[in-house]
Amino acid sequence: MFKLRNPKWIFIANSIPILILIVLSFGQFQVFKSLLNETEHKYWIYFLTGLSVLFLLNVSYALFLNLKNKSVPIWFSFFAIVSHVLFLYLFGYHLNHILPRSVPPWMVSDNIAALVFGFLMPTVGYALLILVVEFTSPEKKLKPWLSFLYTVSIPIFGYLFTQLIIPTWRPLDDQFVAHFVIITVILFTLIFLFFLIRTIYILTQNSSIAWKKYELLWKIPIAILFPLAGLSLNNGIIFDSFYKGEGIFGNFQNNWFYILAFINGLLLCIPNIKIRKFHIWFFFLRSLTFAYTLYFFLVFLPYLPLSILAIIAFGAGFLMLTPLMLFVIHINDLQP
Repeated sequence: MFKLRNPKWIFIANSIPILILIVLSFGQFQVFKSLLNETEHKYWIYFLTGLSVLFLLNVSYALFLNLKNKSVPIWFSFFAIVSHVLFLYLFGYHLNHILPRSVPPWMVSDNIAALVFGFLMPTVGYALLILVVEFTSPEKKLKPWLSFLYTVSIPIFGYLFTQLIIPTWRPLDDQFVAHFVIITVILFTLIFLFFLIRTIYILTQNSSIAWKKYELLWKIPIAILFPLAGLSLNNGIIFDSFYKGEGIFGNFQNNWFYILAFINGLLLCIPNIKIRKFHIWFFFLRSLTFAYTLYFFLVFLPYLPLSILAIIAFGAGFLMLTPLMLFVIHINDLQP
Protein backbone atom coordinates (compact mmCIF):
# COMPACT_ATOMS: atom_id res chain seq x y z
CA MET A 1 0.00 0.00 0.00
CA PHE A 2 2.09 2.88 -1.41
CA LYS A 3 5.27 1.57 0.27
CA LEU A 4 4.15 2.72 3.72
CA ARG A 5 7.42 1.66 5.33
CA ASN A 6 9.31 4.37 3.43
CA PRO A 7 10.59 6.87 6.06
CA LYS A 8 9.53 9.77 3.86
CA TRP A 9 5.99 9.10 5.04
CA ILE A 10 7.05 10.22 8.52
CA PHE A 11 7.71 13.68 7.11
CA ILE A 12 4.32 13.75 5.37
CA ALA A 13 2.18 12.26 8.16
CA ASN A 14 4.05 13.66 11.15
CA SER A 15 6.76 16.30 10.74
CA ILE A 16 5.00 18.70 8.37
CA PRO A 17 1.61 18.66 10.21
CA ILE A 18 3.28 19.13 13.63
CA LEU A 19 5.46 21.97 12.34
CA ILE A 20 2.36 23.74 11.00
CA LEU A 21 0.61 23.15 14.34
CA ILE A 22 3.55 24.62 16.26
CA VAL A 23 3.49 27.77 14.10
CA LEU A 24 -0.31 28.16 14.44
CA SER A 25 -0.27 27.47 18.20
CA PHE A 26 2.61 29.87 18.84
CA GLY A 27 0.80 32.58 16.89
CA GLN A 28 -2.35 31.96 18.95
CA PHE A 29 -0.29 32.09 22.15
CA GLN A 30 1.20 35.45 21.20
CA VAL A 31 -2.28 36.93 20.80
CA PHE A 32 -3.50 36.41 24.38
CA LYS A 33 -0.42 35.48 26.45
CA SER A 34 -0.68 38.76 28.38
CA LEU A 35 -4.07 37.60 29.74
CA LEU A 36 -2.71 34.33 31.16
CA ASN A 37 -1.69 33.87 34.77
CA GLU A 38 1.57 32.20 35.74
CA THR A 39 0.13 28.67 35.86
CA GLU A 40 -1.63 29.00 32.49
CA HIS A 41 1.52 30.47 30.98
CA LYS A 42 3.48 27.41 32.14
CA TYR A 43 0.95 25.06 30.58
CA TRP A 44 1.39 26.81 27.24
CA ILE A 45 5.16 26.40 27.56
CA TYR A 46 4.67 22.69 28.33
CA PHE A 47 2.28 22.37 25.38
CA LEU A 48 4.62 24.03 22.86
CA THR A 49 7.65 22.19 24.26
CA GLY A 50 5.84 18.85 23.99
CA LEU A 51 4.97 19.55 20.35
CA SER A 52 8.58 20.55 19.64
CA VAL A 53 9.92 17.36 21.24
CA LEU A 54 7.55 15.21 19.18
CA PHE A 55 8.62 17.07 16.05
CA LEU A 56 12.36 16.78 16.73
CA LEU A 57 12.19 13.09 17.69
CA ASN A 58 10.25 12.10 14.59
CA VAL A 59 12.11 14.25 12.08
CA SER A 60 15.49 13.14 13.47
CA TYR A 61 14.51 9.49 13.27
CA ALA A 62 13.14 9.92 9.73
CA LEU A 63 16.41 11.55 8.64
CA PHE A 64 18.37 8.72 10.26
CA LEU A 65 16.34 6.08 8.42
CA ASN A 66 16.77 7.93 5.13
CA LEU A 67 20.53 8.21 5.55
CA LYS A 68 20.80 4.52 6.45
CA ASN A 69 18.37 3.60 3.65
CA LYS A 70 16.20 1.64 6.08
CA SER A 71 12.46 1.17 6.22
CA VAL A 72 10.25 2.20 9.15
CA PRO A 73 10.36 -0.57 11.80
CA ILE A 74 7.22 -1.96 13.35
CA TRP A 75 8.09 -0.67 16.83
CA PHE A 76 7.83 2.91 15.50
CA SER A 77 4.08 2.38 15.09
CA PHE A 78 3.65 1.48 18.75
CA PHE A 79 5.83 4.41 19.84
CA ALA A 80 3.96 6.85 17.59
CA ILE A 81 0.53 5.71 18.81
CA VAL A 82 1.45 5.75 22.51
CA SER A 83 3.30 9.10 22.41
CA HIS A 84 0.74 10.97 20.33
CA VAL A 85 -2.31 9.56 22.09
CA LEU A 86 -0.72 10.36 25.46
CA PHE A 87 -0.05 13.92 24.29
CA LEU A 88 -3.65 14.32 23.08
CA TYR A 89 -4.94 12.89 26.35
CA LEU A 90 -2.89 15.36 28.42
CA PHE A 91 -3.91 18.20 26.12
CA GLY A 92 -7.60 17.40 26.54
CA TYR A 93 -7.27 16.90 30.29
CA HIS A 94 -5.55 20.29 30.81
CA LEU A 95 -7.50 22.16 28.13
CA ASN A 96 -9.05 24.47 30.75
CA HIS A 97 -5.55 25.75 31.59
CA ILE A 98 -4.48 26.09 27.95
CA LEU A 99 -7.71 27.84 26.94
CA PRO A 100 -8.92 29.44 30.20
CA ARG A 101 -12.16 31.37 30.59
CA SER A 102 -10.17 34.55 31.21
CA VAL A 103 -9.41 34.70 27.48
CA PRO A 104 -12.30 36.25 25.50
CA PRO A 105 -13.78 33.87 22.90
CA TRP A 106 -13.16 36.37 20.10
CA MET A 107 -9.40 36.15 20.73
CA VAL A 108 -9.31 32.36 20.39
CA SER A 109 -9.60 30.39 17.18
CA ASP A 110 -12.92 28.53 17.15
CA ASN A 111 -11.29 25.24 16.17
CA ILE A 112 -7.94 25.32 17.99
CA ALA A 113 -8.73 22.08 19.87
CA ALA A 114 -9.85 20.42 16.63
CA LEU A 115 -6.63 21.63 14.99
CA VAL A 116 -4.50 19.88 17.61
CA PHE A 117 -6.36 16.61 17.08
CA GLY A 118 -6.44 17.12 13.32
CA PHE A 119 -2.68 17.68 12.99
CA LEU A 120 -1.66 14.84 15.34
CA MET A 121 -4.13 12.18 14.18
CA PRO A 122 -2.36 11.63 10.79
CA THR A 123 0.55 10.08 12.69
CA VAL A 124 -1.80 7.76 14.58
CA GLY A 125 -3.55 6.85 11.32
CA TYR A 126 -0.22 6.20 9.60
CA ALA A 127 0.92 3.98 12.47
CA LEU A 128 -2.35 2.01 12.35
CA LEU A 129 -1.93 1.47 8.60
CA ILE A 130 1.57 0.06 9.16
CA LEU A 131 0.23 -2.29 11.84
CA VAL A 132 -2.60 -3.43 9.59
CA VAL A 133 -0.24 -4.19 6.69
CA GLU A 134 2.27 -5.85 9.04
CA PHE A 135 -0.28 -8.15 10.69
CA THR A 136 -2.23 -8.94 7.52
CA SER A 137 -0.14 -11.37 5.56
CA PRO A 138 -1.12 -11.55 1.87
CA GLU A 139 0.14 -15.13 1.75
CA LYS A 140 -2.65 -16.35 4.03
CA LYS A 141 -6.29 -16.67 3.00
CA LEU A 142 -7.70 -14.23 5.49
CA LYS A 143 -11.41 -14.01 6.19
CA PRO A 144 -12.74 -10.43 6.11
CA TRP A 145 -15.95 -11.43 7.87
CA LEU A 146 -13.95 -12.49 10.94
CA SER A 147 -12.17 -9.14 11.09
CA PHE A 148 -15.54 -7.41 10.55
CA LEU A 149 -16.99 -9.44 13.43
CA TYR A 150 -14.25 -8.15 15.74
CA THR A 151 -14.98 -4.60 14.54
CA VAL A 152 -18.73 -4.84 15.23
CA SER A 153 -18.29 -6.56 18.60
CA ILE A 154 -16.43 -3.59 20.11
CA PRO A 155 -19.27 -0.99 19.93
CA ILE A 156 -21.76 -3.71 20.94
CA PHE A 157 -19.67 -4.46 24.02
CA GLY A 158 -19.40 -0.72 24.71
CA TYR A 159 -23.18 -0.30 24.48
CA LEU A 160 -23.82 -3.21 26.85
CA PHE A 161 -21.20 -1.85 29.24
CA THR A 162 -22.81 1.61 29.36
CA GLN A 163 -26.31 0.16 29.78
CA LEU A 164 -25.66 -2.70 32.22
CA ILE A 165 -22.43 -2.04 34.13
CA ILE A 166 -22.08 1.72 34.56
CA PRO A 167 -25.61 2.31 36.04
CA THR A 168 -24.87 -0.19 38.85
CA TRP A 169 -21.28 0.96 39.42
CA ARG A 170 -20.62 2.74 42.72
CA PRO A 171 -16.99 3.89 42.47
CA LEU A 172 -15.00 5.01 45.50
CA ASP A 173 -12.78 7.43 43.62
CA ASP A 174 -14.45 9.45 40.87
CA GLN A 175 -11.12 10.83 39.62
CA PHE A 176 -9.65 7.35 39.17
CA VAL A 177 -12.78 6.07 37.43
CA ALA A 178 -12.79 9.08 35.07
CA HIS A 179 -9.21 8.33 34.01
CA PHE A 180 -9.96 4.61 33.72
CA VAL A 181 -13.02 5.18 31.52
CA ILE A 182 -11.20 7.62 29.23
CA ILE A 183 -8.17 5.32 28.83
CA THR A 184 -10.48 2.35 28.18
CA VAL A 185 -12.38 4.30 25.51
CA ILE A 186 -9.10 5.30 23.84
CA LEU A 187 -7.80 1.73 23.88
CA PHE A 188 -11.00 0.23 22.47
CA THR A 189 -11.23 2.99 19.85
CA LEU A 190 -7.72 2.16 18.61
CA ILE A 191 -8.56 -1.56 18.48
CA PHE A 192 -11.84 -0.76 16.72
CA LEU A 193 -10.09 1.39 14.07
CA PHE A 194 -7.42 -1.27 13.59
CA PHE A 195 -9.94 -4.00 12.79
CA LEU A 196 -12.05 -1.66 10.66
CA ILE A 197 -9.05 -0.70 8.50
CA ARG A 198 -7.96 -4.35 8.44
CA THR A 199 -11.38 -5.46 7.19
CA ILE A 200 -11.34 -2.96 4.31
CA TYR A 201 -7.71 -3.82 3.55
CA ILE A 202 -8.48 -7.56 3.33
CA LEU A 203 -11.44 -6.86 1.05
CA THR A 204 -9.33 -4.72 -1.30
CA GLN A 205 -6.47 -7.24 -1.37
CA ASN A 206 -8.60 -10.35 -1.85
CA SER A 207 -8.07 -11.47 -5.43
CA SER A 208 -10.13 -14.65 -5.41
CA ILE A 209 -12.71 -15.06 -8.15
CA ALA A 210 -15.57 -15.32 -5.65
CA TRP A 211 -14.71 -12.05 -3.93
CA LYS A 212 -14.14 -10.21 -7.20
CA LYS A 213 -17.54 -11.41 -8.42
CA TYR A 214 -19.35 -9.88 -5.43
CA GLU A 215 -17.02 -6.93 -4.92
CA LEU A 216 -19.74 -4.39 -5.69
CA LEU A 217 -21.87 -5.67 -2.79
CA TRP A 218 -19.55 -3.95 -0.32
CA LYS A 219 -18.05 -1.28 -2.59
CA ILE A 220 -21.32 0.40 -3.60
CA PRO A 221 -22.46 1.00 0.02
CA ILE A 222 -19.05 2.29 1.17
CA ALA A 223 -18.16 4.31 -1.95
CA ILE A 224 -21.58 5.69 -2.95
CA LEU A 225 -24.40 5.13 -0.45
CA PHE A 226 -22.56 5.96 2.79
CA PRO A 227 -21.02 9.25 1.51
CA LEU A 228 -24.41 10.44 0.22
CA ALA A 229 -26.13 9.38 3.46
CA GLY A 230 -23.41 11.08 5.52
CA LEU A 231 -23.85 14.36 3.64
CA SER A 232 -27.64 14.14 4.05
CA LEU A 233 -27.30 13.44 7.76
CA ASN A 234 -24.87 16.32 8.25
CA ASN A 235 -27.11 18.74 6.37
CA GLY A 236 -30.24 17.76 8.30
CA ILE A 237 -32.01 16.09 5.37
CA ILE A 238 -32.35 12.63 6.95
CA PHE A 239 -33.41 13.82 10.41
CA ASP A 240 -35.00 17.26 10.84
CA SER A 241 -33.83 17.40 14.43
CA PHE A 242 -30.22 17.84 13.35
CA TYR A 243 -28.70 21.25 13.01
CA LYS A 244 -29.30 22.61 9.53
CA GLY A 245 -27.27 25.84 9.63
CA GLU A 246 -23.61 25.08 9.13
CA GLY A 247 -24.08 21.34 9.46
CA ILE A 248 -22.82 19.08 12.24
CA PHE A 249 -19.27 18.82 10.88
CA GLY A 250 -19.25 21.75 8.47
CA ASN A 251 -21.25 23.42 5.75
CA PHE A 252 -21.60 20.90 2.92
CA GLN A 253 -24.94 22.18 1.62
CA ASN A 254 -23.70 22.83 -1.92
CA ASN A 255 -25.05 20.31 -4.43
CA TRP A 256 -21.55 19.80 -5.84
CA PHE A 257 -20.62 17.81 -2.71
CA TYR A 258 -23.33 15.29 -3.60
CA ILE A 259 -22.37 15.25 -7.29
CA LEU A 260 -18.68 14.74 -6.54
CA ALA A 261 -19.49 12.06 -3.96
CA PHE A 262 -21.48 10.12 -6.55
CA ILE A 263 -18.87 10.54 -9.31
CA ASN A 264 -16.04 9.58 -6.95
CA GLY A 265 -17.90 6.46 -5.78
CA LEU A 266 -18.84 5.49 -9.31
CA LEU A 267 -15.22 5.65 -10.47
CA LEU A 268 -14.17 3.44 -7.56
CA CYS A 269 -16.91 0.90 -8.25
CA ILE A 270 -16.23 0.51 -11.98
CA PRO A 271 -13.99 -2.58 -12.36
CA ASN A 272 -10.48 -2.04 -13.72
CA ILE A 273 -10.32 -2.45 -17.48
CA LYS A 274 -7.24 -4.25 -18.72
CA ILE A 275 -7.10 -2.27 -21.97
CA ARG A 276 -4.18 0.11 -21.43
CA LYS A 277 -5.90 3.18 -22.90
CA PHE A 278 -8.93 2.89 -20.60
CA HIS A 279 -6.80 1.91 -17.61
CA ILE A 280 -4.77 5.12 -17.93
CA TRP A 281 -7.92 7.23 -18.17
CA PHE A 282 -9.47 5.62 -15.09
CA PHE A 283 -6.24 6.12 -13.16
CA PHE A 284 -6.21 9.80 -14.18
CA LEU A 285 -9.85 10.36 -13.18
CA ARG A 286 -9.42 8.52 -9.86
CA SER A 287 -6.34 10.64 -9.17
CA LEU A 288 -8.41 13.78 -9.68
CA THR A 289 -11.23 12.68 -7.39
CA PHE A 290 -8.71 11.50 -4.76
CA ALA A 291 -8.54 15.17 -3.71
CA TYR A 292 -12.23 14.87 -2.70
CA THR A 293 -11.57 11.68 -0.71
CA LEU A 294 -8.48 13.18 0.93
CA TYR A 295 -10.36 16.38 1.84
CA PHE A 296 -13.08 14.56 3.79
CA PHE A 297 -10.52 12.18 5.29
CA LEU A 298 -8.64 15.18 6.74
CA VAL A 299 -11.86 16.93 7.82
CA PHE A 300 -13.00 13.91 9.83
CA LEU A 301 -9.59 12.96 11.26
CA PRO A 302 -10.10 15.00 14.47
CA TYR A 303 -13.40 13.20 15.08
CA LEU A 304 -12.10 9.63 14.71
CA PRO A 305 -11.46 9.32 18.48
CA LEU A 306 -15.18 9.99 18.97
CA SER A 307 -16.33 7.49 16.34
CA ILE A 308 -16.97 4.55 18.65
CA LEU A 309 -18.85 6.79 21.11
CA ALA A 310 -20.97 8.12 18.25
CA ILE A 311 -21.83 4.57 17.18
CA ILE A 312 -22.80 3.59 20.74
CA ALA A 313 -24.86 6.76 21.33
CA PHE A 314 -26.37 6.97 17.86
CA GLY A 315 -26.33 4.07 15.39
CA ALA A 316 -25.82 6.25 12.31
CA GLY A 317 -22.58 7.46 13.90
CA PHE A 318 -20.79 4.82 11.84
CA LEU A 319 -21.12 7.21 8.88
CA MET A 320 -18.32 9.23 10.52
CA LEU A 321 -16.01 6.37 9.51
CA THR A 322 -16.93 6.54 5.81
CA PRO A 323 -14.04 8.90 4.86
CA LEU A 324 -11.56 6.53 6.53
CA MET A 325 -12.92 3.44 4.73
CA LEU A 326 -13.14 5.33 1.44
CA PHE A 327 -9.54 6.53 1.86
CA VAL A 328 -8.24 2.95 2.21
CA ILE A 329 -10.21 1.82 -0.87
CA HIS A 330 -9.13 4.82 -2.94
CA ILE A 331 -5.40 4.55 -2.29
CA ASN A 332 -5.60 0.83 -3.05
CA ASP A 333 -7.37 1.47 -6.39
CA LEU A 334 -4.72 4.03 -7.34
CA GLN A 335 -2.02 1.38 -7.22
CA PRO A 336 -0.85 0.21 -10.66
